[in-house]
Formats: sequence, C-alpha cells, structure tokens
Amino acid sequence: MGRGPSRERIATEGVRSFIDDKPEGSPVSEEETTAELERVLTDPKFRCSERNKRFLRYVTEKVFEGATDKIKAYSIAVDVFGRPTNFDPIIDPIVRIEAMRLRSALSHYYEVHAQQSLLRIDLPKGGYVPTISRRLLPSPKHEIRAVDKVIPATRPTGTRSGNGYSAHGAYLFRGLAAALIASGITLAGFVLWQPLAPQTPVISERPRTILTVSAGGAENAEVARALKEDLFAAMSRFQTLTFVKEIDDPAHLDNEQTAPSTPALEATYQIAVNYRSQLPQPSLWWQVRDHHGLVLISRVEPIPQVAEERDRMLARLANHIAGLRGTISNSELRRDYAAPTLGNGCVLRAIRTLHSPDPAMLRTTRTCLEQTIKIRPGHTAAHAALSRLLPVLDAVQPSGDTARRALSLANTATLLSSRSAAAARAQMEALFHLGHADAAISAGRRALALNPYDDDAAAALARVLALTGRWDDAIPLIEKAVDLAEIASPETHSVLAMDAYRRGAYEVALAHVVQSNRGACCEIDILHLATLGQLEMQPAAQTVAASLQKVGMRSEASFYRYMKERRFDPAFVSLLRDGISKLGLPVQ
Repeated sequence: MGRGPSRERIATEGVRSFIDDKPEGSPVSEEETTAELERVLTDPKFRCSERNKRFLRYVTEKVFEGATDKIKAYSIAVDVFGRPTNFDPIIDPIVRIEAMRLRSALSHYYEVHAQQSLLRIDLPKGGYVPTISRRLLPSPKHEIRAVDKVIPATRPTGTRSGNGYSAHGAYLFRGLAAALIASGITLAGFVLWQPLAPQTPVISERPRTILTVSAGGAENAEVARALKEDLFAAMSRFQTLTFVKEIDDPAHLDNEQTAPSTPALEATYQIAVNYRSQLPQPSLWWQVRDHHGLVLISRVEPIPQVAEERDRMLARLANHIAGLRGTISNSELRRDYAAPTLGNGCVLRAIRTLHSPDPAMLRTTRTCLEQTIKIRPGHTAAHAALSRLLPVLDAVQPSGDTARRALSLANTATLLSSRSAAAARAQMEALFHLGHADAAISAGRRALALNPYDDDAAAALARVLALTGRWDDAIPLIEKAVDLAEIASPETHSVLAMDAYRRGAYEVALAHVVQSNRGACCEIDILHLATLGQLEMQPAAQTVAASLQKVGMRSEASFYRYMKERRFDPAFVSLLRDGISKLGLPVQ
C-alpha cells in the first residue's frame, strides 16, 4: 500500500517565514499542521459548509495516516458525503464540485482574513491531497504593534480544569497600552509584558462519552443490550474514555470508567450503534459525533455469520473508536496540539512523540509528563508514558542510565492500577531494556490479557518474542495486530521488518524499517544498518551508523555486545552480523 508523504509533513514549498525563522524548505510538522487545521476550521471567518470542513479534515487525516492512496473521489464521496457504495464519480461529480468550493474558500480565507498566518493550507487543482506551506511574511522589525486581546482556546465543560488570566487584567492591559500609545511612548518591548497573576496549568481529563445502541424493534431489544455490554467492555479495556450515563437509561453499567449521575449534555462524544437485522445479511451501522454534532466517522458493516468473525469485528470496532490511535483519541490529540494541556492531552501527545527522533520534542513531552505527575501523583497513564519515553530520549540524547528509573515508573503505574494494560506494557519495555527478557515477556502477556484489542501492544510483545527467537509465538501475534487495525502501527512495521529480514526479503524489510517505531536504542537502528548492508547501500548506511555512534556504538563489537546483553536470539544476531559485516565498519 502506498504510504504517501511522510507523517512529518503534508507538503512543503520552498518559502521562508521571517516571523518564525524556520529555514527555507523546512518541513511542516504534524503538530503545526494540526494546530493550523483546527484554527482554520474553528475560525468563523472561514466561510465553508460543514460538510466541506469534514472534507478538509478527512483528506488531511489520510495524509497523517500515510494513506494518500485512499484520497480518491470515491472514498471521499462515500466516507464524507454519505454516497452509497455504488457511487460513480463520472455520473455524480459531487466531489469535484465541492473540491472547487473548498479550494475557493481556503484561498479567500488566507487572502482576506488570515494574511498574517505563518502557515497556509491549500487544495491544489487536479487532486484532493492537501498541501501546507510556510508563508513569506513581512519582517516585523520596524512594526510597532500592541496586543489588543488574547482569546484562549476552550473545551467543553468538564474536560479541562484550570483558569486563564482574568478579564479585568485584560482590560487593564488594553487601557495601559492605549495610554502609552496616546502619550507617544514606544511600545518596543512592551508586548513582552505579561500579567503578574500566574496562570494555572490546564489539565485535561479522559473525554466523557455516551454509548447508545439500538436494534430497530422490541424483538431485538435483548440483542441491543448484549451488543452494548460487549462494546462497552471492549472499549473500556483501553482506558481512554469516561463513559457517562444516558438520560433515562436504566441500563447503567457499574464500572469505574462510567460516571454516574452525569448529565448527557456534558458528554464530549457520542457513539451511536444500530443493529440492522434485514436480510440477506444483518449489518451494523455506527457513528461517532463530537460535542458540536460533527460526525467524525460513520460506517455500515456487514455482520459475519460465524461467531469468531463477529468477535473479530467487535475487536476492530473497539480499537477503531477507543484505541490510542482511534477516532476519539485522534480528535482529542488534534485539539490538544492546538491548545496543549497536562493530563490526558499530554499523555496522548507523548504516545505519538515516542516515534519521534527529535530531542527537543522529546524533552518538551518529558517536562509535560513530569508536571502532570507532580500535580496528579496518581495519574497512572502519565507514569506509564514517561516510563516508555525515557529510554527513547536517552537513545537520541544520552544522559546516563535511565532504564532503572523507567522500570520504577512502570512499577508505580502498575501499583496505581493493576488493571492498566498501559502500565504492564511499560513494564515489559523497561524490563527488556534492562536485559530481563523472560520477565519482559511475562509483563507483555499480562498487558495483552488486560487488553486483547490493542494492536500496538500485540505488536510490541511480538517484537520482544521475535528478538528472543520465539517466532512461533510472535507470528500469530503480529497477524493479530495487522487484523485489528486498518493501518499498521510503527510497532507492527518493526516486527514485519524483522520477519522479512530473516527470510532474506531485504527490500521488503527496508520498506517496513522506514515505517517502524525507532523507539529506544537500538535494535531497529541495528536492523536498519544490517538491511542496508545486504542491499549494498553504503551512503545511507553511513548516516545510520553515525546516529548509533552518538549513543556509544562505534564498532561491530559494540553492536554484538548490546544484543548479547539483551539476550537476542543468536541465530538472528548471526543474520544481522552478516549484513553489518558488508559495510566495512570498524571491528573494535
């Protein structure tokens, strides 16, 4: 499947911003793109229909997922505009017409209402893949501007805690600015003034969510109830949502992730599911809406006749909605990129940052998690995320042995919540990093028992099993991970890369390596190096070798010592040695 542009950019043009001082042609990160997208979509000056806003969000998210090959008129018509599956773009030009309107709306917005925006989103003619570029703006060197008003980003009631600056302080600030201007006093440097009152950190919580299930008739009431219980149980495993009780819903489920006596109006998301028993085959219609009523995703899926297949469909549905890369978490993540928070938003950003080799981004995320733990010492997810982050940060910027602290954090997360699959997974990674392979596998199995629907956790355990030579156990797990998710996670690509390498399919291995989770030092980098050696790609190999040198791996001997300490499978080490030896690196 075509991956399309990198996750770190949608498309960049050779332009330079004299405001943010980014170098010419520098890529626009996913965080920057997400923040700009949310700013545009929520700006009342952006005159665009709701369905074309969904259009823009849909194509942008497909690029983030690396699925530009799915950005076609047919998929847009079906997924965004609700056209039937027999849609024919030749007969019905809806997508082409709406693309013209969206293109025009974006152009008008940036030319009239957003002339000072540092970024610009466009929909180029002849296609539906969006581009984002840094804009050439006049230097502010000789401009004297007063800040009139700061409008903070907001969230629905109940999702964040904390206060911003007072309105009284804002009025004082504007009044003082006006007085200074009137008296001819220069404001150079005045814009750096901040109100003296400290700003309380904003802490976001897991989003409140309502689950409604209907079955179209009293005769199917029991089917609806059973389906609701199964879905609730499956989605609760991820511990990413707080379910709230529907108004007048007698079927309240007693669970720690349900908020009793909470009005439905406070919910941030609504998951609606409808069981349709019509012949020849029953189907399941499902939809996720946010608190604005915006449909984030809506689908109709046939219900398999075989019980095992129905269970797999339920697992995929739970992962698609409630998983850490699912619909609701992605929506929360977009909002948090636009207005960063501590708490749940910080954890979601941390999970994505684990795949980043950028030390500055990793340090920022570490600070965010540490602040969350300081304010909320019982925040299980923050402890688990920080445990996983520390070895990754140490890999790109060595600062000593952090593995033991990572294990301590993971152990604390487990003590805080023995039912947390995230905590058990953090234990697995920390133990493996310390060389305790058997204990790591035990922790990984516990994580998967706590949440068997998480494709990324299944792939993480498969990676540990594969590196220690337990391929008979690893292969079924990686097949399960592939089946659970529409798009393979970076963790899944890591295991697929190892499997391809051991089979001698080096080009396939390389394709998976570049999409894999680099993670903590250094097995994926070593695999990458060996693959490049087998393909005789010396220049690229030198770049990878240089990154390994930064963490003290300057010779073949250091690679093998690293793998021996972590009890890698000797047969797999021998295969890696064969690839690395072809690069002519220093032996000692």
